[in-house]
Amino acid sequence: MVRDAASRINTRWFRHPLWAGLTVGSALLLIAPWLIGPGVGSIPELDNVLKGLLPLAAAGLVVAAIGWTPLRVVFESRPLQFLGAISFSLYLVHVPIILFSTYLFAGQAWYVPLLFALPLATLVAVGFTWLIEKRSHGWSKAAGEWASARYRAWFGPEEENRESEKAREDVAAR
Repeated sequence: MVRDAASRINTRWFRHPLWAGLTVGSALLLIAPWLIGPGVGSIPELDNVLKGLLPLAAAGLVVAAIGWTPLRVVFESRPLQFLGAISFSLYLVHVPIILFSTYLFAGQAWYVPLLFALPLATLVAVGFTWLIEKRSHGWSKAAGEWASARYRAWFGPEEENRESEKAREDVAAR
């Protein structure tokens, strides 16, 4: 459905401005609660509305990436693929590293801790991905295969179960 609509849009002369507007609008809406920040305190409903629109903003970016080739090319680039591969680990480790860096470089300009924290968080995330995340995926796959083998051993292959279930349904229908 999204691809069909995108195909129709991509035949129009206004496709690039439309996709660019959707991309920029969605990105701004995604960070709007942080852009507006504490000034929203006098209007708490606005903060709730902006946070409630976050899924819509994320969906807008996904639709734009599906429909607009220039954005899709950016998301398919090696650097963004790399960031996607380490994103969960980066999510887990970035805050403690930024806090550590802030204390380590107390009294320095705001960007000094970030210049230290960003590469360190990336390195730790790469290590975490390799050491923990990839191995956990392997372990979960092995556990799933083991559980499937036990299930087949106890209850028989799924095909036999489906055939016997269908036979029971046929008998019940008569």
